[in-house]
Amino acid sequence: MRSPPLRISNSRTTKVSDHFNSYEPRADTPAVGSTWVWEPLKAHAREDVEVREVKWNGEEWWVKTASRSGEYWNDLGRFWEACWPNPDPNTLKVGEEITWMGPPSFARRLPSGWTPQDLGTRRDWSLVGEHRWRRVWSP
Repeated sequence: MRSPPLRISNSRTTKVSDHFNSYEPRADTPAVGSTWVWEPLKAHAREDVEVREVKWNGEEWWVKTASRSGEYWNDLGRFWEACWPNPDPNTLKVGEEITWMGPPSFARRLPSGWTPQDLGTRRDWSLVGEHRWRRVWSP
């Protein structure tokens, strides 16, 4: 039987963070309407996708995405392993917008390898819709 992943807390050593765990009710989930690149480093699998639905079934998070090839359900862990944000908040200029699950300045490194760089602070972003953020200042 597998033991559950350990939570990050009070500088204790941990195995893995629950932020991207499909079975964690408080996991980070992508915003509905956000756009991503599926498997950006694999030419045969690369595809632009849009998040259509995110649901918790009482046990696990599921993410429904749509692309030119159809609509697909993936568990949250697989989604985070495969996706990079599109547009990339690292390259957004002042005045450009992105759909994101919270202020982009609080983005974490994703299991897919995408890493936030110079996203500033919460003051550098303005909420312009339910999950829509506009860059108002660039560090």
